[in-house]
Amino acid sequence: MKIERLFIYCLLAGTSLLASCSSEDMTDNPVNTLPEGMYPLTFTVSKDDGATNTRAAGKDAWSVGDEIGARIGIGTKGTYRIKSTDGNQMENIDPVYWLNTSPTTVTAWYPKDPKSDVPLNNQSGGFADIDFLKAEAENCSYSTSTTLKFKHLLAKVRIKLKTTNSTTNLDDAQVSLWGNTMCSYSEGVITGNGTNSYLPTYKEGNGPDATYEALLVPQQINETKFVRILLKNGKEYYYTTAVTLTAGNLHVYEITVNDGLVVVDLAKITGDTYTAKWDCIINGNANTQLAKNIVIKDGVTVTINNINIKPKEYNHAISGEGNAILVLEGENTVEGHSGYVAGVQAAKSITIKGSGKLTALGGDAAPGIGAGKYDSCGDIIIESGTIIARAGDSYQNSCAGIGGQCGNITISGGTITAYGAYEGAGIGSGWDTYCGDITILGGTITATKGNTAINSIGVGYSNGGCGTVTIKAGATVNNKTYTQDETGPVQ
Repeated sequence: MKIERLFIYCLLAGTSLLASCSSEDMTDNPVNTLPEGMYPLTFTVSKDDGATNTRAAGKDAWSVGDEIGARIGIGTKGTYRIKSTDGNQMENIDPVYWLNTSPTTVTAWYPKDPKSDVPLNNQSGGFADIDFLKAEAENCSYSTSTTLKFKHLLAKVRIKLKTTNSTTNLDDAQVSLWGNTMCSYSEGVITGNGTNSYLPTYKEGNGPDATYEALLVPQQINETKFVRILLKNGKEYYYTTAVTLTAGNLHVYEITVNDGLVVVDLAKITGDTYTAKWDCIINGNANTQLAKNIVIKDGVTVTINNINIKPKEYNHAISGEGNAILVLEGENTVEGHSGYVAGVQAAKSITIKGSGKLTALGGDAAPGIGAGKYDSCGDIIIESGTIIARAGDSYQNSCAGIGGQCGNITISGGTITAYGAYEGAGIGSGWDTYCGDITILGGTITATKGNTAINSIGVGYSNGGCGTVTIKAGATVNNKTYTQDETGPVQ
């Protein structure tokens, strides 16, 4: 729930000092004209005793030496300096004077001097440099005291975070708000630079009572990711809303953050690449192919459910930057785009498991799972799932269905079907590519070599290579269930 209220104000009390005048003096001057320099604007200032904000979080008290600008009507501006924190002593630096008896508007502002291109993207240490205030009162008279209420020209936003589970750690969370990156100020008028970005907030307190605050240029924020929350573990969360940021108002948001599995609708992802920075499930439509690719950060587990992707540019469909885990749900189809790029690849290791199905297609001369001649893949580990891996057709530089230029290949379960192209093995290496050891611990495997390849599992062509091929008892390979461990390639 959002609460808006005036978050800080000060009182400016103006008391005219009436010079003594004889009846002769009044006769010599028209009734609406006052002698120049005889009726100065004088005032005292005081803070609002009910204010709840600290000095670091927004100005709620005057400091000795603060200088204020002021103007009567459209007349010249004057300058005043505060000499006591209670506001009862004021020094006239460049005073202004009442020139006639007509009621008019009195305006005052703090600070007195204009500022240009003031950065708003460094508020983590407080707001002392962006305390811009203004006071204005209409129908003021030279003969009576004038009271002005100072209020901030910027809007304040306060965020409070909470969680409803025991696994989410909000300690050291970083909160930033969408707003103008700079503003300019002159005589009580604020102008934003029109360029929005995420601005860091000032953190007040610790633990569950911590709040995050920032001062923003007043503007209409349309439906957007207004609040960005970065947790200590690197996960980002966003709070989307529309808001009218109003000068002098406090906008309060209480946001619930429950850290857990991130759910992604692939069709709604902006851009061609989705980068999985944390564990997530990516949902798609098995019958609709999207021109997208997925990048998995090191150590992240990604569950794919009914996705169908082929990048529109030279790229793997799914690639891991380090060690990646791919969990299968539903029916999934991935295809590498162009030559030598695989359907699925990872730099250090790719582990594939789950109860779903994956059809992985390589680009020309590239495996469905692994890497082509001019790329590399780490270890390939298949634990479960229904997997069909097919190398892309190419008469030259052909490749294996699973493997190619890669590390060790280990299969412990699942139903695996792999097709090599031309000189490529079903599982192993192909033309001028090298893989590590191939170990089959279990599962049902069907490996089909290319029409000019040497082996179904192992070395695909004489100018390539692989390590030792081991098939453990209990595994079923090409319709043969092994009753004892065997080593050597499968033709």
